[in-house]
Amino acid sequence: MCDQPLANKKYANAHVEDITRWLARRSLGGSSADFSETMKGLFNASSSVYMQATDETLSMLKWLRQFADALSKQEGQPGE
Repeated sequence: MCDQPLANKKYANAHVEDITRWLARRSLGGSSADFSETMKGLFNASSSVYMQATDETLSMLKWLRQFADALSKQEGQPGE
């Protein structure tokens, strides 16, 4: 049996890493995928960079939610 809180924490950490890596690649919030450096970068960023990072992060999370919904629907259907 899977320990749900531990599994959720693992997935949450993976999402944070993906988001910080994405922001670093886009030069939003710093040049490192490190969470602390990203937060410092966003804290010191201009409001337009901060807003762009927020918009892109929310878009990424929306896409991820839609992707997960599609996968769960696919798993519920009989295989071909």
